[in-house]
Amino acid sequence: MKRRAWMIAMLAGGGAVAGWRWLRGNEENAIRIVIYKRLDYLNLDAAGVAAFARDVVARQEVSKARLRALDVVAPLYNRLSLSGDGPVARLVQHGEERITSAFLLSSDLFVAKDSRSAAETAEATVASGRIVRYLGYYDPFCACNQPFARRVPS
Repeated sequence: MKRRAWMIAMLAGGGAVAGWRWLRGNEENAIRIVIYKRLDYLNLDAAGVAAFARDVVARQEVSKARLRALDVVAPLYNRLSLSGDGPVARLVQHGEERITSAFLLSSDLFVAKDSRSAAETAEATVASGRIVRYLGYYDPFCACNQPFARRVPS
């Protein structure tokens, strides 16, 4: 009987902790966790990562329920690596790849300062430890992301 009461108490306590984390969960925090986990080899600008997270949440690119669920399990997510072909692993990896790809395209990682190619620029950035900064959310459907660009009449 003591074992059953102990198990019920543990389940109730775990449910209470998960519920508390769900209520105080933050979608932006989940995006920052993914960026820092997947791009740990880059020197990232913290303010830029926070601005990117705000932009992604504002655009509703990823489901808020999924982001909250990721924020709830963040302590486990940071310590475990999901590898394999399970449905959960594929779902998490797909979401991670969407978020990190959007961040990399929105950053100055591939911006060449001189005549070097984008691949050489990215390799040089990783090797030199240069800070990768967020420029603005990359939208492939927008013809020009430069707010100060002149529009030439056609």
